[in-house]
Amino acid sequence: MRTSRRSTARGVLVATVATATTVSLAACSGSGDDIHADEGLTYVLDEQLLTTNAGSTLGVAADAAKLSARIYPGAYLPGPGGSLLPNSDLVTVTPDPENPDVVDYALAEDANYSDGSPVVCDDFLLTSAAADRTDLFASDLGLTSRISSLDCAPGAKEFRVVFDRGFGQRYREIFGAGEVLPSHTIAEHAGVDSVVDAVDTGDEAALTALGEAWTSTFDLSATDPGTVPTSGPFLIESLRDDADGDEGDRGPSLVLARNPEWHGDRPGLDRITVRGGGDLTRALDGTAEVTDAAVIAGGATDPELTGAGLAVVRDNGVRTDGLTLSHEGIFATADNRRAFASCIDRAAVVDAVSGATGAIVEPHALRIATAGSPAAGALEDLAGRLGARNVQSSKDVLDGTTVRVGYLEGQTRHEAIAESLAGSCAEAGVTVETVPLDAAAMQTPGVLGTEVDALLDTRTPYNRNPEVTASPVSRVGTISQAESRLADDASTIPLVVEPRLVVTASSVSGVSDSGLEPGLSWNMDRWASTDHPRSAEPDETDAPDNTEENQ
Repeated sequence: MRTSRRSTARGVLVATVATATTVSLAACSGSGDDIHADEGLTYVLDEQLLTTNAGSTLGVAADAAKLSARIYPGAYLPGPGGSLLPNSDLVTVTPDPENPDVVDYALAEDANYSDGSPVVCDDFLLTSAAADRTDLFASDLGLTSRISSLDCAPGAKEFRVVFDRGFGQRYREIFGAGEVLPSHTIAEHAGVDSVVDAVDTGDEAALTALGEAWTSTFDLSATDPGTVPTSGPFLIESLRDDADGDEGDRGPSLVLARNPEWHGDRPGLDRITVRGGGDLTRALDGTAEVTDAAVIAGGATDPELTGAGLAVVRDNGVRTDGLTLSHEGIFATADNRRAFASCIDRAAVVDAVSGATGAIVEPHALRIATAGSPAAGALEDLAGRLGARNVQSSKDVLDGTTVRVGYLEGQTRHEAIAESLAGSCAEAGVTVETVPLDAAAMQTPGVLGTEVDALLDTRTPYNRNPEVTASPVSRVGTISQAESRLADDASTIPLVVEPRLVVTASSVSGVSDSGLEPGLSWNMDRWASTDHPRSAEPDETDAPDNTEENQ
């Protein structure tokens, strides 16, 4: 096995802050006691906070949807049980009764960003452009690339999406949490007058500038997030680069506050401080009320956590650790991609993950049916065939080759998986080079296919598998056919089910795990805390609840 590290120069934090947002930063300059009192509930995520753009390659790798779910909510909210809940606080979505591949979107008239600018179709058009132009945008938007056309008049609140034939039935999966971003801010940073004109005319210079700004605007190391408007119930009040090694934090923390431009239900908390790293130290010492923990061997035991008065949920999730393969270089042909899949020993991957996490995990070889679902149970025999190892067939095709497997640096579980792949594929004469990638490298368009041949991350099938029209809610027979087709193409290789550990304080209510990309954050605005009661406002008038959680 060979290991190398890929890195590119990173931007520096922008020092200039807009006047409208600098007032909120004053909270960082007071005494330590004042700061803690002003930060509200503390929520620890399992990954370092790097970006709020969940549609970027970095955002997928860093689980940015967990940070962005109620900052940039999508057209549908991923809820528990794999449900996709309509978010009419933002947009009403109506499929054309005459043509299932045509879908109409009507944005709420009072849907605004925190700077007062309206949410408009330009924002959705830019997301679609990012999915199409991966050579200019460091995007990973999967199914969004199956939009055939998006008709948008600049600044309009209504627009029409036409999907490639058959893909309209999956309309609920696109424009997800953290994927629809303020195009007016991106255009300003890019020096582009009109996003719609740039996309419609194919202006390469403008699109190149937009692609750069699409990542840098939301990169927490390059742009102060307090200057970037948000569309959800929370805005980013301030960023603090105050990681304390004794508390297990990694990277910056963000203070979220209520967005005054949000016209849905008022959040149950005035402020939430979000920290990265997934360490349980803060949960144990009482300085974090909600922890989406990184599952690491040797961590706090369940008796230690419950003894501290904490509620603990430890389980296998529904997301899957897996590989996305390039269609360039060594993996330009499906024969080579299938041959690489054949050298992988999933039992060895399971052992590696268990060793790194201390968790009991399960292998997974299906690309659409999620772990533990009825469809996965019905397709168990198919999964066994699709995931079968054949070292000789792999050796016949790939003997003597090198495959570079990249993953976001600092991810212990993914590092263990990559090393396991190196061991199992060596038997087929394949050298696997493990490549930890820093955040800047992950934000380079085309990193997959240039710096690495495969990327390792964790995801669900939603908004993925753009080669097929089937989704996790399709009929079992339809899923079975699509699974075989995807295995034959081998653009992705599922490996093992993600282990989950959620720890909450007894003072918090309303926390539940969606199991999908937003994790716990899907309903973060519904959380309440007896230790951090919501402030009373004389003019408080809660708007009707339009998230339609029960639909």
